[in-house]
Amino acid sequence: MSLKFSLRDLLLLIAVISVVCAALANTGIWWHSIIVTSTLSGMTGLLLWGTLHSGSCRAFACGWLLFAAGYLALVFGPWTGSNLGVNLITTKGLALLELKALGNTPSPAVIDFNFNAFNDIDSDSGVVDLGIVAPGIYSDPGWTSYPPTSVTGSFFSRGGVTTYTTFQSTGHWLLASVFGYCGAHLATFLCLRRQESI
Repeated sequence: MSLKFSLRDLLLLIAVISVVCAALANTGIWWHSIIVTSTLSGMTGLLLWGTLHSGSCRAFACGWLLFAAGYLALVFGPWTGSNLGVNLITTKGLALLELKALGNTPSPAVIDFNFNAFNDIDSDSGVVDLGIVAPGIYSDPGWTSYPPTSVTGSFFSRGGVTTYTTFQSTGHWLLASVFGYCGAHLATFLCLRRQESI
């Protein structure tokens, strides 16, 4: 196994790390929108790449899409978001990171899995920015990085709110790309092993 890297790959890695740090350090609806749009654009490009190529290139694209879309479905899916996503170690880790970085003033909520809950992200006189409505599904309490206003005590307790802040949601979209990258290399490895065995 060679540990040689091209200068182009190292510069690309530094650029990606810089964008990740900027997005998490300046959490807001605009950085969140940039990360979501970039991730979805990349996934669309990989869909086209996988459609137009074959062999290990197609395996790379399929692995990326499977792992990235699967992670996003677990975290933000209608049932999985409130029952599985809130219990993932990545969700708890992002909430802890947000608590360490922002203290007792978390970033604004961007997705709220409560019944008929809408969020006004940029405080523009009640105009709804993002919202999810799913009657009768989100009745279970979820883990949050900060307690609801009626709850006192530990910052890491179960409360009646299942909310992703812009920090946490941005982190999840960035993690989807990381998992997609790992899945792409795993799929490529398995494709090459299969070709060798034939």
